[in-house]
Amino acid sequence: MFGGNFNQPPDPSLPLPRILCLHGGGVNAKVFRWQCRSIIRSGLTPHFRFVFADAPFECDPHPAIVQVYGEHGPFYRWLRWLEDHEEVSAHDTCRSILGGLQSVMDKDEGTGEWVGVLGFSQGAKIAGSLLWSQEFFKKKWKARQEKKRHLVGWGGPFGAEEDGDDEEEVVLLRDNKRGGKAVDFKFGVCMAGSAPTVMLDPRTPTPWQGYGYEMDSRTVPRYVETADKTSLSFSDWPSVSELEGGEHVITLPTLHVHGLLDPGIERHRKLLELYCQKGTTRLVEWMGDHRLPIKMTDVEMVVKGVLEIAKETGLL
Repeated sequence: MFGGNFNQPPDPSLPLPRILCLHGGGVNAKVFRWQCRSIIRSGLTPHFRFVFADAPFECDPHPAIVQVYGEHGPFYRWLRWLEDHEEVSAHDTCRSILGGLQSVMDKDEGTGEWVGVLGFSQGAKIAGSLLWSQEFFKKKWKARQEKKRHLVGWGGPFGAEEDGDDEEEVVLLRDNKRGGKAVDFKFGVCMAGSAPTVMLDPRTPTPWQGYGYEMDSRTVPRYVETADKTSLSFSDWPSVSELEGGEHVITLPTLHVHGLLDPGIERHRKLLELYCQKGTTRLVEWMGDHRLPIKMTDVEMVVKGVLEIAKETGLL
């Protein structure tokens, strides 16, 4: 006869602020959790709950992980990066990415606010894209509301509805444990993340009409890519002088982690230097290639950067 209490103690992370974690292309959420364990356990566990999501499109494992994690499939990608990846429309790609993330967030047992997004490689591109898209649509919404107030104030004969200003605010993700309010990420961590950002738009394409929506060059700001393109085909880079007031710029705080031996470091630097507002970024550089840092001195720099941003944004 066996005795004792078999009830599991409550998970101390449940009420903590939550960070959404996005793996690289050709990886998956389970493997990414293993890859992040040193960073998470080295000072972040008391402060945040980390929630890992799978990308929507199945693909072959990334060559860099096959030796260690090759038996832990299936593996997934967020975007196309090879020509033989199946072509999916920008709208369907956005819908798949955002729908998958929403499902993971809804299923998570945590109760804390969603405050940040963390990604590696292609996951870092999506992390930056979530921050940018969140800001972009919020600015558009505020501009439309201001225009509507201006029209009403001038006693215009036509309602704002005439040119589409009655449309609802675009919301990427919702916190359905908090009444369905829009998720408002406060910061991002981009580890080996490449430019450009990608427009993540949940709206269904409609014919071009007033402020009507169609996902093409008429509505996607210059220097931002659509989600149907291969992620390495972009070449229309902005200049540093276009950071001030540019529609492509992320203004939320970001931490960038760059391996100095990474073959893609020039694109990683473009995300930092050409797509993020000056004064809002932090940079950790370490002597490594395209992987997450595991040496304690490198890991501690990453943890320090995350905690500094958390304090800056009032989360700690």
